[in-house]
Amino acid sequence: MSSFLLKNVFKFSNLANQSRAIAPVANAGGVLSTRDFSVSSKLESDYVSVNVEHGVRKIVLNRPQAKNALRFDMVEKIGLALLEASTDSATKLVTLTGVGDYFTSGNDLNNWDITNQTLEEMKERGRTSIINHFLKGLLECTKPIIALVNGPAIGVGATMLPFCDQVLASDKAFFATPFTAIGIVPEVCSSYLFPKIMGYSKANDVLLFGHRLTAEEAQTCGFITKVFPSDVFADSCQKLIHEYSQLPLEPLMKAKELIRAPEREKLRQLATYELNVVNTCIDTPYFKANLANFFANKVK
Repeated sequence: MSSFLLKNVFKFSNLANQSRAIAPVANAGGVLSTRDFSVSSKLESDYVSVNVEHGVRKIVLNRPQAKNALRFDMVEKIGLALLEASTDSATKLVTLTGVGDYFTSGNDLNNWDITNQTLEEMKERGRTSIINHFLKGLLECTKPIIALVNGPAIGVGATMLPFCDQVLASDKAFFATPFTAIGIVPEVCSSYLFPKIMGYSKANDVLLFGHRLTAEEAQTCGFITKVFPSDVFADSCQKLIHEYSQLPLEPLMKAKELIRAPEREKLRQLATYELNVVNTCIDTPYFKANLANFFANKVK
């Protein structure tokens, strides 16, 4: 794979700054009002923002200059924000979106840089970040998660979407998983969830051979829920989210649990297995050569 493609498939990111936000809370009559709401200090970082407003917890990837690429610390913060949603009485729904042209360009290849860490330290950090935080949040968040895919979703940006309870996309979005091209294998349960959602033929085209799904194609095969023209995407999503936020919370949570619970442990085990295979791949000469090309191109 060319260094140019590597550079543009995966960029690097830092993470999420979290201060005070305004969040709703139900008063005695059950109507959402507004109060000051401080998110956990664990969520503080530079390139992910989290705030709660009118029952909606908004998780925003905010590093547009790096195409919202995901560092290990970034996926940890997303996982923590999702877990915190489950116990936050001010949160009814969770949305996840990106700032700028990209939803996310996927994992930051700097995650695999072993200049200042050993290979085993890097692998262990990956296990902790992805399995113990990111996947845990996606699997265990009890509130509905709605992805607002404002632009391209690459790598983990695509593989996280089946864990969302609805996926709304701009017509400028596309979905790509160039794992085999850079020398690794599918992750975050995509080896199971993609065929389950879109069928083996389409999933193989995407996961094995790098086919890039357009937004319309993704909707047709059931991978996403709705597609909106880019010029009305934000307004259309806001209207739907407002409608969903009026629904009673308890039935939403119970319905989600009925749908998600049967496969939760299976997916947890599968994600661990996939990550173990990924870790064998990053020891191969092909992947190391691609990574070296990425860093060589980065310093030019």
